[in-house]
Amino acid sequence: TALDVVAPNVTRLRPTVSFVTNTSSIIEVGVNVTDNVNVSIVLATITSPNSSVTNWSLAKQGSTSIYNISYDVPNGAIGVYNITFFANDTSDNVNYSERTNFTVLDTHFPTGFTLTEDPSDPATYNASQVYFFNVTVIENIEIRNVIIEYNGTNYSSEVRNFTSNRFEFNRT
Repeated sequence: TALDVVAPNVTRLRPTVSFVTNTSSIIEVGVNVTDNVNVSIVLATITSPNSSVTNWSLAKQGSTSIYNISYDVPNGAIGVYNITFFANDTSDNVNYSERTNFTVLDTHFPTGFTLTEDPSDPATYNASQVYFFNVTVIENIEIRNVIIEYNGTNYSSEVRNFTSNRFEFNRT
């Protein structure tokens, strides 16, 4: 019998290089793999932006040469993800030279703006009066900047990050 020394052929990498997606999305991670004898196993190694590494066994799709998974992009983990594909045939020939990457961005705008104020509008400004304002905003990752502007004056430099999700502004 002839000795098989040919590694599997790995093509059509998915996602394509530099693909951009959003947090909490589902993307296809996959490749087409062919071999002159028989494919044994196909894996994808995904390295996240924080350098953690996970290995995924890709499933063969019927009688096609497609091996893939549906990958749930973690919420809040923005940055570049690197993928290395590993294909092994039944003669232990290996192809691990195929790589791609994708970038996760936060393109969701903050939602759920709710404003409460005391006294409520229409209020006439009085220097001795105490005014309370509460704004609730929902953001899926992080709020980095809070802008306070009143009557054309920007007071944002006076906003204090009280906790990871609570900002305070006090002006007397």
